[in-house]
Amino acid sequence: MSDPLFYGKPLTFKPGSHRYYWDGLHLPSVTAIIGRLAKPLLIQWAADCAVEHIQHRWQADGGGSPETFAALAVEVQHGRFVDTSAVPKELRGRVEHALGALRQWLGATRMGAADLERRVMSRTHLYAGTTDRWGIIDGHQAVLDFKTGGGVYDEAWYQCAGYELALREELKIAEPIWHYVIHLDKSTGKCTPHVRGPEATAAAKEAWLHLVALDKAIRAMPRLQRAAA
Repeated sequence: MSDPLFYGKPLTFKPGSHRYYWDGLHLPSVTAIIGRLAKPLLIQWAADCAVEHIQHRWQADGGGSPETFAALAVEVQHGRFVDTSAVPKELRGRVEHALGALRQWLGATRMGAADLERRVMSRTHLYAGTTDRWGIIDGHQAVLDFKTGGGVYDEAWYQCAGYELALREELKIAEPIWHYVIHLDKSTGKCTPHVRGPEATAAAKEAWLHLVALDKAIRAMPRLQRAAA
């Protein structure tokens, strides 16, 4: 499949390094920008980002090992057969239960036309990413992201904000956009949707723009050379 065009130039994703390139120019990813935050709470966030990195590699390798819970959720969303035989036996039952709960939620929710695993890019702020779903959910335009870690943290909403602002810029959207974060817990086997309407996303979008500015400032700093031993 050819790389999608953004503003007339291809946006390429390199699974091995989890990097995006726009016509050869490296663009930081949404998750990399969020990774600039350094606090104890983000230990789990960093682990989740690692899972997402593995997920992309898993997909690029054509569905081989290693499997990830997030990747299985993506397969459920596509309506494909999900093989859980590679999931450790002690987790398999709960993982299958959570995936079954996800299927039920998808079936009970009014899902309209959508792009799955949709790449996004901001030309204004020069970042890129991939949202798990962009389209209509319960009659609203919405971005959706799966989370499989220990919980849903504020950073998940910053991530959705980054996707929304890039889509608004690209598609010239003025209408409200909702944010959906679907938490799949392999420890409990639960699928818990978290939803925020446009009236609750303004702060996350403001925080996201501050994070983008921080990332740019850090990247612009000259690198210190190590003193010779």
